[in-house]
Amino acid sequence: DFIGKPYGCKIRSKNNHGLGFLYLLRPTPELWARSLPHRTQIVHELDASMIVHYLNLCPNMTVCESGTGSGSMSHAILRSIAPKGKLHTYEFNKMRVEKAREEFKGHGLRHLVEVYHRDVCGKQALLELKNGDVINPDEGEAENPDGTVAASFSNGESKDKVDESEGDKKE
Repeated sequence: DFIGKPYGCKIRSKNNHGLGFLYLLRPTPELWARSLPHRTQIVHELDASMIVHYLNLCPNMTVCESGTGSGSMSHAILRSIAPKGKLHTYEFNKMRVEKAREEFKGHGLRHLVEVYHRDVCGKQALLELKNGDVINPDEGEAENPDGTVAASFSNGESKDKVDESEGDKKE
């Protein structure tokens, strides 16, 4: 009943003589965060909005994220940097990398994001971008001369806890 209907339309229930209804809403990072499969602890919308605000994210920026996780924060970043920005997000867990790529593609965001399978929480880990730029995530937050913003919210301790809880083997 939803396929082919425009966002914002009112759809009546087929039960109870059509007395119930719902509105078909366009997916947003907030709705996604509430319904996504939690593969990791997620950043909820109020925290995500503060992070986006403090990083001064704007349309068409390039952003590096360490720790893709379930993709909640990634979705908030992507909405902020659209329509022509680029998110380079790094995740050490191969299963989460594959799932994130699949979800970004399914949400029509693949053109805005590159998902890398790499552990960037270790000492001297550098993020290499496709244009050859290199960013050091151990600096916490950095801005390159070209406007690229890098922010790191993960740490080795939480990564080890996730490894133990999921039974994942480090690659």
